[in-house]
Amino acid sequence: MADIQPPKSNWTDMIRTMLEKFIEADIPFYGSLATYAGRIFIPNAIESQTRAWQNDISSRVNELDNTVEQLSHAVRLSQLAIEIGCYVCGESQEGIVEPFEVEKIITRFRGYSEAEIYEACGELENAEVCFLSQFANSNGSLVLNADFFFVFDPYVNSWHPSLDVARLARRVVEITATEQVAVSPKLAEEFGWGPRRINPPLQMIVKYISDSRVHQGYTPPWVHMYVYATPGERAALRELAHNMVGQ
Repeated sequence: MADIQPPKSNWTDMIRTMLEKFIEADIPFYGSLATYAGRIFIPNAIESQTRAWQNDISSRVNELDNTVEQLSHAVRLSQLAIEIGCYVCGESQEGIVEPFEVEKIITRFRGYSEAEIYEACGELENAEVCFLSQFANSNGSLVLNADFFFVFDPYVNSWHPSLDVARLARRVVEITATEQVAVSPKLAEEFGWGPRRINPPLQMIVKYISDSRVHQGYTPPWVHMYVYATPGERAALRELAHNMVGQ
């Protein structure tokens, strides 16, 4: 069965899908949205079940009623905040920690006032997936972090960065255990991913590796061109992979 690709022009279905998973999780939301991303968004966190899960939520998504009202009892995100998150995620070309101009959001969501849009952006900042940077005489930017993509990619792009972290971490362990450097373009080719998909999980993986063993100079479109992990770091990456998929 082919992966379900939510139409990028139809935000309502994607939003309802996100709301449904929050509601099913029944977890009060007090802190980082990404903290709950794996528990809420990845059903059993096993890649072989992902397609079945996608099919299941797609068949039920249109049956939801009053989801925004229900969500208000579980999380502190408005529908507009989720719409903006989906839009910005879909517009990101490389999936890196980057600024996104608020002016583009204002243009896209003309049915809302600027004040409403800024409040929604503030909700996303409070969820710790970005921060709102503003300057005098400027609408400012939403500066995304890697957690942003872990939250929204499953619903915008139909892939799961949490699952991708596990696969990528284990492959980095295998490669660097033989004294080789793990090179991003080669990893992407091996997995059949583009830069947009590999960059978010790679940004999480490098948090477990010393800066001295991570290529720091941004080489578009790769957030890091290569990484190398020591035995201790490989142990941390194995644990990370286990925590992500539960096995």
